[in-house]
Amino acid sequence: MSESESVQRSESPVTKSEKEDHIEEKMNALMELTCRCFLVFIIGYVASLIPSIRLLISQFHELGLNSNWEDLVWIIPGFMHSFLTYILCTKVLSKYLRPFYRENKFRPYESDSSRLWRYGNLLYGCYYYILSFGVLMWLVVGTEYCPKAYGGNLDLGNTIRIWPYEAPKSIRIFYMLTFGHHFERTVKEINHRNQKTFWTLFFHHLLTLVLLGLSFVMKHYQYGVTILLIHDMTDIWLNLSRFFREFIEPFATMAKVCFVVCVFAWFHSRIWMFTKEVFIDGFLYSITRIPPIIRSYLTAHMFYLVALFFLLILNVYWFMQMMRVIIILFINKKDNLPFEDKASKRK
Repeated sequence: MSESESVQRSESPVTKSEKEDHIEEKMNALMELTCRCFLVFIIGYVASLIPSIRLLISQFHELGLNSNWEDLVWIIPGFMHSFLTYILCTKVLSKYLRPFYRENKFRPYESDSSRLWRYGNLLYGCYYYILSFGVLMWLVVGTEYCPKAYGGNLDLGNTIRIWPYEAPKSIRIFYMLTFGHHFERTVKEINHRNQKTFWTLFFHHLLTLVLLGLSFVMKHYQYGVTILLIHDMTDIWLNLSRFFREFIEPFATMAKVCFVVCVFAWFHSRIWMFTKEVFIDGFLYSITRIPPIIRSYLTAHMFYLVALFFLLILNVYWFMQMMRVIIILFINKKDNLPFEDKASKRK
């Protein structure tokens, strides 16, 4: 190659795809930095709440409410169920699905073992979120713990007025089983620190653990159940769409259908319902109607407003990513997703 040809090639204009990849990388880097800052803030905030939580527990005892520490033992089976099912899916079941995998991989750099692990992880996600959402709906449908959109009588504004309250034993057990699951997911995430989205996902898992733990200790179960239902329902469709994506037909088409359903469900549940039923009907509507007992522990209660706002930011960010995928798949008519299919390790 002549020197002039080399210079001409080096000065060739950047393609539209390369520009989009660059923007995607910049957005991810910004979100990673934001989540690291959020993480430091959340850890500091929770540490500052410890004295208030101790006083609150003492007041619960004076009101005749139990701490229910014995329920914490259910964290162990929740953790073990998550871990063993994850091993079963990634080490065993993913191998039996080989005949359904498409020959041309979306990730050419990926080894067969890594591909099987990734499929097994997605299979586990499909199984867990279908199970979690189904069981929780069975426990709460038609009650004050279930959002109106899901067939319940939830009124988070009233929850503030009647607090503190006790939850049925079944809901408390489910709470701790779920805590064990998210604890196992957080440990797993730590083992993949070299992933490009590590801090975003780690912050999401840790924030979920903190919200579950505090809502259990402070007896804000209706908030916790609502958040779990909203997020588990959309995670079903997200995992199904990613799982079927690299399969042969008709599963590849099913992946696109599942993804479209996921986008609509995500907006309705994680953005619209989350904002209306949790923020407006819950915190903001009742902020001027706070009973005296909550005023005494206002800093602890305001943590939910801060933490759920951070969670809403993540949900909006991920929804924007989904809309970009919609454009790639249905407008640009491409099957490859630049950010998703590129090497996922940090440089």
